[in-house]
Amino acid sequence: MAAEEPEVEPQDREAIEAYEGALATFTEKLNLLHISGGCPAYATVASASVRPRLTTTGLNEMLSGKRLPLLESLLEFVRIVTTPSGLDKPAAEKFRADPALVDQWRGYRQDVKLLQCRAQPANKRVRATVREVHDNALREAEALRHDAHAEAERIRTNAEADAERLRERARKDADGILERARETAAVPFPDGPDPQRVGRGVFRAALPTSTGRAQPRGRSRHAPPWPEAGCETRPSAGRHP
Repeated sequence: MAAEEPEVEPQDREAIEAYEGALATFTEKLNLLHISGGCPAYATVASASVRPRLTTTGLNEMLSGKRLPLLESLLEFVRIVTTPSGLDKPAAEKFRADPALVDQWRGYRQDVKLLQCRAQPANKRVRATVREVHDNALREAEALRHDAHAEAERIRTNAEADAERLRERARKDADGILERARETAAVPFPDGPDPQRVGRGVFRAALPTSTGRAQPRGRSRHAPPWPEAGCETRPSAGRHP
């Protein structure tokens, strides 16, 4: 999502742009002065400074237009870069810049400072507006994150419920298949023995005798065979009917 552009009042925008333009022009003139003085290194300028003591970081900010330098730092910079070459260190430290040049740079800075003072309230209002936009964006992002978390939780809950229903259905299907398998196993085959009666001794096959005939259960194998149907029985010798 693109960041919302802060709404800036037209007069605030004009004040800020005026100051930024004046600072850019001031910085350009300052760099031209630096070049006309032989473009000494920042470390050289810093070591030649007396009051106040300049630093390489401060010189970089001054000549890059990051901020408007203090008046004392500006005038010390002007004095150093306009110091004639060939002077020894004590003489260079006592050198004073041309008063007209000093007044000129004092006026340059005063004009930029005036625009800076006018832009400061505008900058404060813009920063407040940017902060408000930033806070609103954070709140919106937090609301979106909360909604996304709630949606993810809903999806997870529904998925777990669906999975549980599928597991329950699978258990029921498995139980049904197992029950039908048990019922099928209990039904006797048409051409075979009853699986529930096999091995219980209810029906027994006749055992073969020495004559090769099956002998009914309960008779001794030494008893004479039963008469066959249609045959007469003969009395044993020595007995009368």
